[in-house]
Amino acid sequence: MQVRRSIAGLERAPQYPWRASRKWYLYGFYSPEMVEKMLTIFRTYFNFIAKGQDGQTPAMRWGLAKGPVRFEEVI
Repeated sequence: MQVRRSIAGLERAPQYPWRASRKWYLYGFYSPEMVEKMLTIFRTYFNFIAKGQDGQTPAMRWGLAKGPVRFEEVI
């Protein structure tokens, strides 16, 4: 649910009776390649950049990183 709500292209379209026949959502991705790219960015952010309540990232807890990574270092 966190992934689906955080990435606009993965969010489910709202259900409206007058839109029952429409399958495409305005913010939906056209290609599956874009979904893969967005999920990779999301995973990188939450594993290496975003700190939890204890001040550590998941990568720090697993011993994969010594500290939080900055956006500039990832790019």
